[in-house]
Amino acid sequence: MQTARSFPRVNELRKMVNELHANGRPDIFRPGFCAELQQHVYQKFDSDAADVIVALADGVVCGFAIAEYIDRPESPYIFARRFYHIDEFGVDAAFRRKGAATALIAFCRQEAARMRFDRIELDVWSFNEEALKFYEAVGFQTYRPLDGAADRHRRQASMTQPGSFTVHTGHAGPLFTRRPGVAIRCSCCTETARITPISRRSSASSRSIITFSRRIRADTEPPPRGSGPFTLERFADDLLEFLHAQALTRVHLLGFSDGANIAMLFALRHPELVEKLILNGGNLSPSGIRPSVQLPIELGYRIARLFAGRSPEARKHAELLGLMVNEPHIPPETLSALTMPVLVLAGTRDMVKRRHTEQIAASLPNAQLQFLNGDHFLAAKEPSAFNEAVLRFLQEA
Repeated sequence: MQTARSFPRVNELRKMVNELHANGRPDIFRPGFCAELQQHVYQKFDSDAADVIVALADGVVCGFAIAEYIDRPESPYIFARRFYHIDEFGVDAAFRRKGAATALIAFCRQEAARMRFDRIELDVWSFNEEALKFYEAVGFQTYRPLDGAADRHRRQASMTQPGSFTVHTGHAGPLFTRRPGVAIRCSCCTETARITPISRRSSASSRSIITFSRRIRADTEPPPRGSGPFTLERFADDLLEFLHAQALTRVHLLGFSDGANIAMLFALRHPELVEKLILNGGNLSPSGIRPSVQLPIELGYRIARLFAGRSPEARKHAELLGLMVNEPHIPPETLSALTMPVLVLAGTRDMVKRRHTEQIAASLPNAQLQFLNGDHFLAAKEPSAFNEAVLRFLQEA
């Protein structure tokens, strides 16, 4: 896990931000980065009313956010206010416009919603035009200048679903567990992989958070898909390397869609590393998908393959669709080896056949099966019901 070990690198990024402010407003900000400023991140880390979040790219800290949980009581002058305040925020210049900042903001939104804040606030100076454009792009709006300074503004973003957090967004996202938890992204993910927001805790009980994405398509950067086969088995090997790199020896594992298929393959290979397993919308073979969904995928795959020799885009599209046409092939009888507690989740209108989901649960010796009202994308469309089911399962002895 990335905890205080990350802070020297976080302070390098914080120093860059401080220098930006000192150059933009030398009449206000002092140059340099004294020991007191360096200690600030450790103080926030230790506070119950704040958190430090980092974004990782291939294990290297490429961005950070320091968040504060503001709960101001009512007074004779103002109404009570609760909001999630981003006190500091920065991304290494080499990772800008590559998804790191967006991933951090998305994670902050999920945390704010989970903690029942209805808004996020941050302060930004008008000389920082790049930051202004970014915050506007991700939904922040200026709502007042601060301290009479015409060039300093407070920005806010409303939370559309207060009181809920998204365990994964339909394609991916963080999993909140008392043990380190890993959630695997599905193949249709278009977010940047391996730029992973990690927080010290997701609640007062200091739950750990990790997200993991399978190799992304070659047309998405960073990083490229790499060389070699583009298969679920290889993605399971990637997950093992990821856990080793994070020094994680036992985790709760959640997978969605083909992320669930990767999770099954991983657990079959490394059952000693998985304490609890959550399979959302997985399938054992392509035949487990409803024909109304699978047949168009197969048609698209054949068309893409037909033009793959002449078009790089068609070749990449064929590779992605090939995952859903040619994989997985997990014999149901092999699941009897998975003795850890397993939660099998699917929607009542899922693209995975109901009897196929029932077969997965029946093949597991210690499984719970639950159908939630909804389609394949339960976490995105029915977050409250989805989160309740997942957290209840994780909290069971």
